[in-house]
Parts: sequence; C-alpha cells; structure tokens
Amino acid sequence: KLWRVEDGIITGETTEENKITHNSFLKWPQGAVDDFELTLQYRISGGNSGIQIRSFALEKPYAVGGYQADIDAAGQWAGTNYGEAFRGVLAKRGEKTTIGEDGKPTVTGSLGDPAEVAKAIKQVDEWNSYRIVAKGNHILCEINGVPMSEVVDEDTDTRRRAGLLAFQLHVGPPMKVQFRNIKLKR
Repeated sequence: KLWRVEDGIITGETTEENKITHNSFLKWPQGAVDDFELTLQYRISGGNSGIQIRSFALEKPYAVGGYQADIDAAGQWAGTNYGEAFRGVLAKRGEKTTIGEDGKPTVTGSLGDPAEVAKAIKQVDEWNSYRIVAKGNHILCEINGVPMSEVVDEDTDTRRRAGLLAFQLHVGPPMKVQFRNIKLKR
C-alpha cells in the first residue's frame, strides 16, 4: 500500500489516509551487497527519504538499519551519510569523516562549504542523480556529480561490510519519493 511502479518509476508515498507509524523500507530482494557502485535518479515531494546501503533488517515490519544516503525535500540533509538505527549522523554534507573504534565520527577533511555543495541539489519535484560507492570501509555519496559526504569506517566491531539495499519512506507528514534509472555495479 506504500510502494508502486508507475511508468517504470518506483514510487513510495504516504498520505493523510495512508500514514505510517515508523520508517518503512522497500528492500531490494536480491540479497546482500558488499563492494558496489549504485547510481540512480530520485525526486522527492515533501518529507525525508534515503537509500539504505549495507543495512540489516530490524524487528519492526519493513524496517532496516545501517548506512543511509540521505534525501530530503527541505534540502537540509540530502547527501548526508546517516546511520539509521545505527550511530546517527556519520558525515554531514561537505564532510569527510573517519569513524574510530569508539563508533564516533571525526571530521578529517572537507568536500567544500556545505551551502555551496548544496547548490548542486535540484529543488523539490526535480530529478537528481545519486551515486554511492562503497568499497571496503569507505563510502562516498555524490549528488549530480558533486561529492556530498565521505566516510571511512574504522570501527571493526560495528562497521558493515555487506548488507541490504533499500529505499525509505519516513514517518511524518505525507510525502512522495520516486526512483528511476537504477544501476548497481558490484
């Protein structure tokens, strides 16, 4: 009731009549992925979404946790690497971080001023291109060809070397997110 395909485009939507009580995810059914490059286009109308990578299933139905390449309509989080049910913000837009053995990120470099980097992201209801590269303990997120966040995860106890791919619908006000031209290269 939350996800459909319309004109070849994966569409997730919540409405006033069709609300969710927790974040819900559409999981890629082909199992876990480890090292990969994922490219796709997205557009969003309201709310917050994301692309889960190397994630794990949670107990709630249709819920996952792990690394997330963030998307949002307000333009405050898109490009951020967020740990959904998994350590919180790992690298804000414009940051290079290293996650230490304590599971906490430390800013180790810059990809540019966050406000300047954000200018590459198109507005609500426009298509944006997302590219995510995960290799070893390194994850890079780019939107429209501009590096947004970069993480090196050195927490050997907690880091994720492989896991699920999934798209997110966020709890809250009605929202719509769409994905197309999805290509996964292992």
